[in-house]
Amino acid sequence: MRAGQVTNYQREGWRERRTRDSNARIVRVIDFERALSRLSQEHQAILLLTYREHQPQDKVSTLTGVSARALAYKLPAARQALARTLDLLDLL
Repeated sequence: MRAGQVTNYQREGWRERRTRDSNARIVRVIDFERALSRLSQEHQAILLLTYREHQPQDKVSTLTGVSARALAYKLPAARQALARTLDLLDLL
């Protein structure tokens, strides 16, 4: 008590864990996974390896069996396909 620190023991801004914010976040993740599953297997693999697994592009090209040059064209196409799918599902 002599340290001079004032502690406010009232729970200002505290919310129960089961609020709509966390539920909405879970729904957004599920909707995103549903949109991702509508893409071709190749596009899914490219996007997941690049963005979720944080693999370098040379490793992604090796794992997917495409050349590095083809990957440079297929990665933007995969992102555009995902954007179209998200737009069709009204998630953008």
